Amino acid sequence: MVLYKRLREAFPDFKPEIHWQKVDGDIVTTFKTYHGTHLGNFLGHAGTGTRVSFETVDAMKVVDGQITEHWGSLIFTRSCSKSA
Repeated sequence: MVLYKRLREAFPDFKPEIHWQKVDGDIVTTFKTYHGTHLGNFLGHAGTGTRVSFETVDAMKVVDGQITEHWGSLIFTRSCSKSA
């Protein structure tokens, strides 16, 4: 997926922390926080060296072990806050 490639380029130490995950048929929904250091360009912003965290909720359709559709929402109110 293009988004994850760009995230890994901008945040090379990008790691998810999964808070919960639910499966309903072929849909997997996950609430997680990503942590990483902003070292490369992302959404037009040059790397800052700042450690950041941002929360997401993702729903993915999985067919035969492959993600065939993906919907995601970034939780902006707490996104890109500096990590402790």
